[in-house]
Amino acid sequence: MTQHPVPKIRIGFSHLTYNNIAKPLWEYYGPDRPITGPEKAQEVILEYKQVWQPHEQALLQGMCDLFDLSFYKNVLDVYISPGAPVMSTPLMINTRTDADEFIDVLTHELLHVLISDNTTLTLEKIIDFFEKVYPDHNQRTRNHILVHAGHKHLYLNVLKEPRRLTRDIASCKDAPDYAKAWEIVEERGYQKIIDEFKARYR
Repeated sequence: MTQHPVPKIRIGFSHLTYNNIAKPLWEYYGPDRPITGPEKAQEVILEYKQVWQPHEQALLQGMCDLFDLSFYKNVLDVYISPGAPVMSTPLMINTRTDADEFIDVLTHELLHVLISDNTTLTLEKIIDFFEKVYPDHNQRTRNHILVHAGHKHLYLNVLKEPRRLTRDIASCKDAPDYAKAWEIVEERGYQKIIDEFKARYR
């Protein structure tokens, strides 16, 4: 198997996200509740870095090896800001999750990045795969089948912490599209799903 290089992950506070996204959302939706300020956010970020660092290399290498893919970029910035939406492009995470869950949230988003932005596949090929193999499901569910399959492998075989898998599945119960993706992974088996994906793009 090819030895895949892994990117450097830079986790830091985003003043632009805070001022241009987080604060306007807070003012619109809930100005009666306090918003975490930049100084407190920096404390949270330090805690995030401390829990993430011991697992970073193993998780990145684990996901690259599993999918036999390499990240397109060799440096990935993770922008942290209170009240920001969680997304993979750009890679943004808010400060609402506790430190232990941050590992899982960041891993989830990095799986999205690897699958959609790698040195082997175009985004068009990824979309084609999803449409042909999972035609009866909406785009959000399709997007999360491979992510959840990869995450299950990482939970069980890299982190060796099944409790994370149990927590992740439980947290998706009220989000139908995410829950459906987990249902498919549990029914078909995560390794079968990933092997099918790799067989098609090879």
